[in-house]
Amino acid sequence: MNKTEIKKLLDECDWSKLDGEGWSDLLRKQPVFADKCNWAKLKGEDWALLLCAQPQFAGKCDWSKLKGGDWSCLLMEHPSFADKCDWSKLRKRNWSELLYDRPQFIGKCDLKKLDALNWSIILGAQPQFAGKCDKWRISEPLLRNEERTFYDRNCSPKMVSMPFV
Repeated sequence: MNKTEIKKLLDECDWSKLDGEGWSDLLRKQPVFADKCNWAKLKGEDWALLLCAQPQFAGKCDWSKLKGGDWSCLLMEHPSFADKCDWSKLRKRNWSELLYDRPQFIGKCDLKKLDALNWSIILGAQPQFAGKCDKWRISEPLLRNEERTFYDRNCSPKMVSMPFV
């Protein structure tokens, strides 16, 4: 196809049929279609996945749509978006995922909300936070050599190995 044929095809395309997930998928791979996008259709997860791959669209983002898991995924990839984050949306699982990879955000977390499993995940990668663990609420079974799996928003498993005996 030549450029004229491609332009004609694009002009005839019914872009309204794409939902937010479809737009996110398309724009992650082909950002040239951004001028066709109905940005209002993107949900928080769509935005997080899109911005992880194409951060230049941050100016279009409705940050209020992002939930805790969206924020942890996005900040793991692009910590520079921290100034946009509504930290109150992150739940304990989101915090353990985020702090595992990005310890610089420890000051944003209400550590009292974390439970034994959250701490075991965090301390598996960030042992320097052991003194912040509230009265060592980690139970004995979690201190054995176990592995926990949790999934980031891109569905790639992360093995969190417990270094404790």
